[in-house]
Amino acid sequence: GVHFGGLRNPDRKAFVFSIAARGRILSAALSDGSLRLLDSETLQELATLCVSNEAPALATAISPTSPLLACSDRAGGVLLWDLRQLGR
Repeated sequence: GVHFGGLRNPDRKAFVFSIAARGRILSAALSDGSLRLLDSETLQELATLCVSNEAPALATAISPTSPLLACSDRAGGVLLWDLRQLGR
């Protein structure tokens, strides 16, 4: 399994609220409020995307036709990331 740690989750305990996949990218919105990107074959963590502490991540989706990742938060907002920019 995968144990998510980091500043938001030092005890490495979190529930997965939502997952989305496209190709080898797996996106997970976690109960610690973060949005994590994983390699779907190795489950290696690729990135942790910061979401506001006041409105943590609740759901995630990856566009099937463009390189966009979306995340909704508990305040009703939607954040978009361009997956091409994450590795830079």
